[in-house]
Amino acid sequence: MIDTLLQLLDRVIQLSKYRKSKVRTVFHELVQPLFEELLIVHANYIEMFEEATACLEDYLGPNSEQTVREVIDRLKQRRIEYEPVRTKLDAMAGAFFSASSELEQFGTALFYYFPKGYLSYNVRHHSTTFRVIEQLELLISKQKEEPLRLCMEALEIVDVALMAKREQWARVCEQYAKLKILSTSAV
Repeated sequence: MIDTLLQLLDRVIQLSKYRKSKVRTVFHELVQPLFEELLIVHANYIEMFEEATACLEDYLGPNSEQTVREVIDRLKQRRIEYEPVRTKLDAMAGAFFSASSELEQFGTALFYYFPKGYLSYNVRHHSTTFRVIEQLELLISKQKEEPLRLCMEALEIVDVALMAKREQWARVCEQYAKLKILSTSAV
């Protein structure tokens, strides 16, 4: 009877060691490299929106429409720079939903960070940058008469997007930290 209990206890210990090893492996081989790529993409988003903000702040004058159009053109160019990486990260986020609850939370944070972004203009679900471009184009069509107001409202659109990206990033970092702690406590 005692031998059976000892064997059962030994089996539980082995199972626990296996699970901890699996958590470490998943973190180091999947989560950490994914996070490092996401860090590059996030830096690109922040740089892109801060550049747009600086451009709009630098020129508040009678040619505000031209300035906003230049910002739109630059956003259109910049949004495709890391499009392959964003697509990969978005696709990989789905894999987390078939894993543990901690990985699922990380996947959810990634999905919030990457609303479905496509390069095509005729798709309903757009990336953050595409939505900013869309809003700026709509703003131009409505604000042709008041150049100063055009730039101020354009700044607000970009600022809201920048703030949203930072909040989404904070959520991703929070989930990443939880997984990192979990993987180190699994040693």
